Amino acid sequence: MNLHKEKPKRLTDNQRRVLADLLKKHDKVLIVTINKAKHSEDFISASDKLSTNLDFKKKVISSFEKLKLACIKQGVYLPIFEQAEKSANYHINAIIAGQPRENVRWHINSARCAFFYTLLTDENNVNFYFNHTID
Repeated sequence: MNLHKEKPKRLTDNQRRVLADLLKKHDKVLIVTINKAKHSEDFISASDKLSTNLDFKKKVISSFEKLKLACIKQGVYLPIFEQAEKSANYHINAIIAGQPRENVRWHINSARCAFFYTLLTDENNVNFYFNHTID
């Protein structure tokens, strides 16, 4: 029986850069999604009007799934991702049909922040800055 704890995965400098780039792209997708979840009086196009709260929820879930696949493909998926995904899912699951868009925006941003804050607890591998507030 091996009593020694397994050392946490340590990414190379290049892998940390790749991870930071993937996280930046993911953050941009989430920010665009937040901005698209406008109040109904701010709708510009017919396609805006057809979007529902659950459409935004699906888009956010899809974004997290794509990030996970990209990280696995690049070899930068870390054990902390599982906890970060759980933290984000708590907020994503709070998006329901019929709630005000302001709440949808808040839940998406909360999922975004929870995810990144959890990842940042792995200080050895995750070097990423994000602005937690959205204009």
